[in-house]
Amino acid sequence: MTAISKRARRMWVGLRKLFGYYSPLSEAEVAAYEQQHSITLPADYRHFITHVRINRWRHGLNPPLSEAEVVAFEQKHSIVLPADYRHFITHIGNGDVEGYPFYRLGEEFGEPWREGDFVGVLSKPFPHREAWNDQTGAPSDDRWKSDPKEAQRQLNAFEKVYFDSSQVNGAMPVWDEGSGALVWLVVTGEEAGHLWWDDRYCDGGLYPVTSTDGKRATFFSHYVRVLFR
Repeated sequence: MTAISKRARRMWVGLRKLFGYYSPLSEAEVAAYEQQHSITLPADYRHFITHVRINRWRHGLNPPLSEAEVVAFEQKHSIVLPADYRHFITHIGNGDVEGYPFYRLGEEFGEPWREGDFVGVLSKPFPHREAWNDQTGAPSDDRWKSDPKEAQRQLNAFEKVYFDSSQVNGAMPVWDEGSGALVWLVVTGEEAGHLWWDDRYCDGGLYPVTSTDGKRATFFSHYVRVLFR
């Protein structure tokens, strides 16, 4: 084999890794993965990964992360990622190539986030069980007309609480819907594994994403079907 063909082969292998296919796993491979991680993958996701062949380039996905990279993230934040999401980013793809709207692990718009800044503390339980949109302290329209300076002070105080990162403790952003709307994946607490809408920039608060059957949506039940519809 010539030096040129060796380089071409290495380039081809690299391109296949970046833009290649995810081939369905066998039942034995899935069972081995579940045993290794002491988990049971959701039935609908299990069926998906054993039957569907995915063209990563067509769907604009990054290559998957290594097991070591995901373990490092989990250990750093003292969490365990939901099973369907974890398997997806280690076997199929880690977010969109552009980093938007499907975020890469630990990023928002292609930039790493930090706990306590935009994102809360992942190891603390997600604080909500039902839709939340507490407008206590928000200035009224009358206040803006009668005393704009006081209204602005009230607004600043209100937003400090309304947008505080503690409102999304135990969750991380995974998807951007545009116009400031985000979707968070809960990783800690009773809502772990479920998705929540964040519509606070439109004064819509936080509320659970639901599937067509009215049940709480998981990463697979909502977004994998959006990605591959």
